[in-house]
Amino acid sequence: FGEAAEESSKKKKRKKKEESDSTTFQNDKFAQQQATEGSKKKSRPTLTAAQLIEGPNSFHKVQSEFPESLHWGRIPSSSNDQLKLAAQFSTDMVNAYKSHCHELFPSYAFEDVLIRIQKLGSGKEMKTHLQSMRQDVCRDHLIQQHGLVKAERLLQSL
Repeated sequence: FGEAAEESSKKKKRKKKEESDSTTFQNDKFAQQQATEGSKKKSRPTLTAAQLIEGPNSFHKVQSEFPESLHWGRIPSSSNDQLKLAAQFSTDMVNAYKSHCHELFPSYAFEDVLIRIQKLGSGKEMKTHLQSMRQDVCRDHLIQQHGLVKAERLLQSL
């Protein structure tokens, strides 16, 4: 055992130190890669006015699909039943808006989407688009009630 044992233990210690140095080098290299990758933040998707105007889940979807999915039904004669029907209709309408907001922007909560839509609604682009949608609805209603010729005369007089 003597000197030979001492040399082998020194070799073992040196070998362990070299291994630990190489693993720390690899760990440092990995940490450096993670730091550079971590600095590249993923861009969070945002809800924009363009999505509300032109997207697949735009206001046109609300305009076209909501009237079909929400029905008043036959209005009962008793006031208590009318209140129940109105409450059920309101619940159905809120649920329809919740599902639309989830389809529009799944990563946001319902209230957050509404707040974002409210902020976007104050912009000029949204205001002009909503005004044109209102005019289209008005025009369609007049055409349905009075016919195309009379509706055109009424709209020109306005």
